[in-house]
Amino acid sequence: MKFTQESGAGRYQVYSQEPGQVVVEWSEPDDQGAAQPNSKTLTNSFLLTPSLLQSEGLPETVAELDAELLQQIVELQVEVLLLGCGERIEFPSPALIGWLSQQGVGLEVMTSAAACRTYNLLLVEDRRVAALILFG
Repeated sequence: MKFTQESGAGRYQVYSQEPGQVVVEWSEPDDQGAAQPNSKTLTNSFLLTPSLLQSEGLPETVAELDAELLQQIVELQVEVLLLGCGERIEFPSPALIGWLSQQGVGLEVMTSAAACRTYNLLLVEDRRVAALILFG
């Protein structure tokens, strides 16, 4: 499915999502300062914030989530983490959920398609959002 919501220049947004694939778009200024669109098709797990796209060294499944990765996400000073689990919702351990809550980060667990849609909506609202989309 394709999304057509526009966001501010330079911010990472989800352009489209299909099972096993997500397209992320952003813009960067060229030599004259004009915004040039960019996109990347992702087929492995990735972490997305308005200012960050990380697609290497991430877990493929919820069972592989660990405190080290979640600490990195907390350090990004996000208020909500959207966890996209693919086609089926799977919750992380209660210990990880509780730890995130203690750090002041809300966790929303959903399918990857729902996480992509929700990310774009929160992005437009200028919320401090992160989406961790897993493909495993």
